Amino acid sequence: MPRYDALHDAVSDVLDVPADVLSTPECLGLLERLETELRRLPARDQPDTPTRATSDPSITSAPAE
Repeated sequence: MPRYDALHDAVSDVLDVPADVLSTPECLGLLERLETELRRLPARDQPDTPTRATSDPSITSAPAE
């Protein structure tokens, strides 16, 4: 898909900019622009996070007596 190819190319161009050649104001400005663009993207669903609950009865969160 051409738009995704263009996005890939644009991200590659951004990643090719060496941060050590930028001044601090330039770097902060570019980071702000990057954050703005990232906020335009839809959020992905969060993956299931592991819980402390377990089916193994020998593992408990209660302190041993």
